[in-house]
Amino acid sequence: MTGVDFQSIDLETFKDQCKSLSISDIEKLINKITPEQLMFLIQSFESDPTSESQNKLLTTLAALDDRSSLEVVGRTITANQFFQILKDKRKLNNSPLHKIPPLLVGMSFNVFIEILLDIPLELLKVLQEEGCTEPLQHQLTLFCHELVQELGHLSNHLIELETQIDAIDTRKINHENMVSTHRDIKKWEIFANENILRIKNALAIAWNTSRPDIIDNLSFQKESWLKYNILVIGHQREYDKSASGLYARFESRLDTVFSNPEDPSDIEALHDSEPAVEALVKFSLWYLHDYWEIGLLPKVVDVSELDLDPVAHNDRERADYRAELFKDAQTNLEQLGLKTVSDLKSKKIYSKEMLQDYLKKNRLPK
Repeated sequence: MTGVDFQSIDLETFKDQCKSLSISDIEKLINKITPEQLMFLIQSFESDPTSESQNKLLTTLAALDDRSSLEVVGRTITANQFFQILKDKRKLNNSPLHKIPPLLVGMSFNVFIEILLDIPLELLKVLQEEGCTEPLQHQLTLFCHELVQELGHLSNHLIELETQIDAIDTRKINHENMVSTHRDIKKWEIFANENILRIKNALAIAWNTSRPDIIDNLSFQKESWLKYNILVIGHQREYDKSASGLYARFESRLDTVFSNPEDPSDIEALHDSEPAVEALVKFSLWYLHDYWEIGLLPKVVDVSELDLDPVAHNDRERADYRAELFKDAQTNLEQLGLKTVSDLKSKKIYSKEMLQDYLKKNRLPK
């Protein structure tokens, strides 16, 4: 391979040659190839994530003897490759040229914030050693600028989400739009948590710099993001832990199906402890035929069985029969874990359609 004039071949041919380069080949040729070829070489290591490719990456860095080439590597490497470099940083320290700063000069900001999110603790400590270098401080400064924009982005979207929740038409609520709204809240919770983790890791690095401005900026951002996450987004209900923030706001909006918390004099409001069968009127389920239609009377095979023959039975017998069917419907609700209004809320049942879905998934014996 050493007889090949790499500077004279096209990039596609070079890509094919990359796969067969040995560590010895790389050591001899690395300072003779073009910047474009160097980029292809680094990319070829990532496409083959073996220990041999990792060794080739380290060999490449160790053999490079100028900052401009290292900056090219910085523009090309992925977050995972940078982690590998940090892991074996001690092997690169024999060179008089400090290798990490030029990598950070060339590194794209998107890769840097990926590093802040995914970096393991032991490698974070290694990166802290670079805190005194300007390239790392510059990346942290860019991150501070990005956070200001992202916080405004978050704030605007949370306001939109609050408006969206308040505008929910509870008469048309179904499982799909309930899941969609919950997913929207969860998306911004994840977004906030990821940035909080990035900020914590950035702060850990910043404490090893001589830049109090970066430390103050990141500390302010950490406090701001935590407030939005805890007070505005909140957390969903878990066991005996009530929901908070937007999750609680969403629950409250759904709960207006059963009662209006802003009107304590509303006589149609249902309390959590009242029987679930009382809440069925909120779904426009009033009659035995309604109960039978949604599946609460599985032993009734035909609609004609919802009443006794008026020729063969008197009014008292017919009334007692219908009352027994109503009682059966209530008992069936309780057997399915729907004893009270509170149970309907905990099972996320806020409409006739959602009750039908629940009954299909939790079938009663016939």
